[in-house]
Amino acid sequence: HTLNPQVWIPIFVCSLAMPSVKCPLHVFEPKYRLMLRRCIEGTNEFGMCLPTQDGFHDYGTVLNILSHAFTADGRSHVDCIGVRRFEVLER
Repeated sequence: HTLNPQVWIPIFVCSLAMPSVKCPLHVFEPKYRLMLRRCIEGTNEFGMCLPTQDGFHDYGTVLNILSHAFTADGRSHVDCIGVRRFEVLER
């Protein structure tokens, strides 16, 4: 399908993810816990980029949330799969 190149997605700065590869995550930082809740309530997708010294890389992978489980203290165990690569156009 055709993608809108100006779609805004939240960025999870963490590790390398690849399209078609499962990516299990343990989410514990408050900013990412909030991001995850918003993704689950919305599109079930977010972007993941590798960190750099001053932020994060210009390219990443869109991840789709397959399943999630919240712990009593607010952390999450999330199973995702890489969907497609993307380029960060604006920060």
